[in-house]
Amino acid sequence: MAVTGTCWDRIILLVFICTEALEEPFLIIKTSQGNTSLHRDFRSPSAVEWTPPEDHSEEEDREIIPIPEKLDLPADYVDAENVVPETAGRNTGSYLGISGMRGVPLDEMHGVHPIAVAFRAGREERVPGRAFRRGDLILGVEGNGFGEDAIEQWRSAYWGARATDDPDADWMLNVTLWREGEIKTFDFDIAETLAGGREGLPAHFEATKAREMERRGRYYRMMMSHIKDALGDIENVHPAYDAEAGYESAGFIWFQGWNDRRRGGTRPSRQAEYTWLLEHFIRDVRNDLDAPDMPFVIGVLGVGGIHTDPDYYKTHFQHAMAAPASNPEFEGTVAAVHTGKYWDHELDALRSKPDRTPEEDELVRIAVSDGAYHYLGSAKIMCGIGKGFAEAMLELLQE
Repeated sequence: MAVTGTCWDRIILLVFICTEALEEPFLIIKTSQGNTSLHRDFRSPSAVEWTPPEDHSEEEDREIIPIPEKLDLPADYVDAENVVPETAGRNTGSYLGISGMRGVPLDEMHGVHPIAVAFRAGREERVPGRAFRRGDLILGVEGNGFGEDAIEQWRSAYWGARATDDPDADWMLNVTLWREGEIKTFDFDIAETLAGGREGLPAHFEATKAREMERRGRYYRMMMSHIKDALGDIENVHPAYDAEAGYESAGFIWFQGWNDRRRGGTRPSRQAEYTWLLEHFIRDVRNDLDAPDMPFVIGVLGVGGIHTDPDYYKTHFQHAMAAPASNPEFEGTVAAVHTGKYWDHELDALRSKPDRTPEEDELVRIAVSDGAYHYLGSAKIMCGIGKGFAEAMLELLQE
């Protein structure tokens, strides 16, 4: 039995319905939904409220990078206003949390990695006080300069300060940026980006809570409904189904992670919370399908490969995704497949290589059909992942 799947930033699960022997017919039920998370959209019924351990710190273990007092732009610097065109679209630059504002990470300058600010056409004037403008280079936040993961560092600080689930948060962000030859530091009031400003915070919290409660677990419920609909009509879904032999819910594969690894920035508890969520998810899926020991394969997020830096948040998140497989409760019934081992590092490097040869251009055109977060849209990567899932599932089934 071979299993293949496609991620495309979607939740992928495959439920195998088969009889006692693997040689007999089996059915794959697949659900797929983009831009969703385990924390909210696929949150299972028993995952009510996460409570971090008492000794758990919310502080990020991040290297302190001094912010330079002056910034001399390199001779080959491309004017930041031209980094992103006036008609910058949704996928040009990185979303920074402020409507219409995009960020482009730049190479290291004076020890920091600035973010060049760009705006979609007509949006710059919407920022309160025009605190950010096209051409600005954001150097750091909260007194700490940006490192190589500048976008993630910004998002962690911004969403941490925004704290939509904490009415007591001050919603202020200390920002240092370069503008027209000068470096300035100021406090940006994030609340002013909302309708009604600070006075509108109570209404914002109320509306946010209502939306969260409406969306929480919605796709989990839809997923289970889809599975049960298929099982309730299995004779029509699978022509080879033998009613006398019946069926067995023989396995489940979960492949996801991109949206959760960004949730709340890079704060350590967010990684630990994912393990808790996934363990509840496994229990609830088994309970809802009346399959208490159903084999479960976790596809660990593998964008960029397997990360090993002990201080890197992506390393922590990969560990958090794989952790349920080491839980004694799930011994012999849950396996983790590190999809990063199938990442094509050579292809990834080639797609961003300047001055490619015509042959290299053709290879990239053929082999890359999407962004890194979608595993480059590479058939080679996805086939490797599918084979890894199949091998892990077979091993569990033969336990």
